[in-house]
Amino acid sequence: MFFGINGFIARGSASVQAVIMGVILEVSGYVSNQAIQPDAAVSGIRMMISGIPMLILVIVFICFYIYPIRRSPQQQSDNFDQVAGDR
Repeated sequence: MFFGINGFIARGSASVQAVIMGVILEVSGYVSNQAIQPDAAVSGIRMMISGIPMLILVIVFICFYIYPIRRSPQQQSDNFDQVAGDR
């Protein structure tokens, strides 16, 4: 089951990546089969390489910071006992 979910996420993310890349190249004025690209196209490519991954990394760090994993093992055990006792 894990490999199926992993494959689904990998294929989905590759599809989203291709769409975003195509949109950015189209908006920035990329011209295929041309050795020298316009400045806007070069800036768009640089954003895909550095800006967008940094933004996603910041979002991931915020999610990790918000995730409540900073409890001590004793607090986690007490919480588990409390939840198990409710059943």
